[in-house]
Amino acid sequence: MGSDAVIASSIVAVVVLAVILAVRSTRRAKANRMQLQQALGLTPVEPTAELTSRVNRLYHTTRRTVGDDPGTYMLRNVTGRSMGDGALFVLDVIETSGTEDNLSESQTILIASPDLELPPFVMFPRVDVDGALRSFANRVIDWVVSKWGDPVGFPDSPEFERRYVVSSTDQEATRMFLARRGGESAPERSRQEAARPNERAPAGELLRGLAETRLLTVHAAGDTFTVSRVELARKPALPLLEERINEALAVFSLFRSRSLERR
Repeated sequence: MGSDAVIASSIVAVVVLAVILAVRSTRRAKANRMQLQQALGLTPVEPTAELTSRVNRLYHTTRRTVGDDPGTYMLRNVTGRSMGDGALFVLDVIETSGTEDNLSESQTILIASPDLELPPFVMFPRVDVDGALRSFANRVIDWVVSKWGDPVGFPDSPEFERRYVVSSTDQEATRMFLARRGGESAPERSRQEAARPNERAPAGELLRGLAETRLLTVHAAGDTFTVSRVELARKPALPLLEERINEALAVFSLFRSRSLERR
């Protein structure tokens, strides 16, 4: 066998070995991920047409179409569990509208419940650290999010605005939902507001609760919302996923209370 043939055979062997190792690594990672999710009470489920359609409707409703393509999404690695007042899913969102499939969000938490009545909005994290680039980075974030919908400001909640920017295709409904105070009845709110017509109502428990979270991206509309998180530090997989689920459940509690209050 000539030297060229030996070299070619060696290259083929290396490529085959790399493919085998990559396949094994992918299978092992998927198996480990499923074990971690099952440890949290999640069961693997098929990404049904109804669930896939729900995610597509949510993203199309909360993101104003730029150009002619509204974007299409498929789901992978779906696990879920039932809640007494809804269902929770952990899933990967894959954008399929381009020439290639691209992972849009990994291990996103989706919660659907008949108790929710949410206006369409996106809540996106701002850069919440001191530094020269903070202002510039946040201007870029605000510009990008404004392409999805109209900006919604909350001047009475500076801590929330420091951490998040909100846009919506229904600006007034979103402001009323997120900024309205909770705790008192509608007649009592009307009486208090009539007594001080020139005074802004303080931000409610909902915005204060959301301001206590960090680095979440939320898409919300109707009876469904998703929560994903920007991770700045690597953490063990199980505590990380458990933390994400707990954050999503905390957001659900806030949204559910506000939705029920408005009925």
